[in-house]
Amino acid sequence: MARRLAEGDEIFVERFFSEARAAAALVHPNIVRCHDLHTDDGLNFISMQYLDGGDLSALRGAAFQEIVRAVLMLCDALDYAH
Repeated sequence: MARRLAEGDEIFVERFFSEARAAAALVHPNIVRCHDLHTDDGLNFISMQYLDGGDLSALRGAAFQEIVRAVLMLCDALDYAH
């Protein structure tokens, strides 16, 4: 997500970069890798690993077993991150 810097947004920027550094430290097969933090012309953003595929909305109407498998992978990632 990109956001242009406004006057007085220094606290937001510090929080943004702090969270991005914490995310970059996570190494887990079910967590997208954060590569680098960038600022360009007042725009702050994170470059991340590219993963080919869909999102969780693709599971709508899927078999129960397929949904449970995806949820278990998500739970494993959340357990690792926290």
